[in-house]
Amino acid sequence: GIVNDILHHMKLRSGQLTLRPQPQRVEAIVSSCIDVFRSKAAAKGLQVGYSVTPGAPAWAMLDELRVRQMLSNLLSNAIKFTASGSVKVAVLPEQVGRREGLRVEVTDTGSGIPVDMQKGLFKPFFQVDPSATRSEEGTGLGLCIVKSFAELMRGTA
Repeated sequence: GIVNDILHHMKLRSGQLTLRPQPQRVEAIVSSCIDVFRSKAAAKGLQVGYSVTPGAPAWAMLDELRVRQMLSNLLSNAIKFTASGSVKVAVLPEQVGRREGLRVEVTDTGSGIPVDMQKGLFKPFFQVDPSATRSEEGTGLGLCIVKSFAELMRGTA
């Protein structure tokens, strides 16, 4: 919840958070994260699913806990701010220098984010609608944490 987001943010800022990569089956992590959010999506009438593009690595050295946190933050936001349609996760192959890597994309059919607000998305405590009347709660740390974890893993958000 909110307390964990704040603690993770503080650990990341102070350099106190370290990764513990282990060989992980990528599809298993994605599938189980989707399963966690399936009922929340169904309650809104949203379809939720994932795909793995041929050529994407089946296994990768990942910190499973951090990848789950990243996917959970992204899926939670996508479902929270999508009124109808779907939320999808795609696992794609990506060359990283000479190494085979992967890219994970979360897409939705939500209304989108105004262009002038997009630059702040990954900043701490940023919210597209900071008003007290907004219908969704959150700290504004989820995407900041996703970006920080991605960078720790030598990736981008």
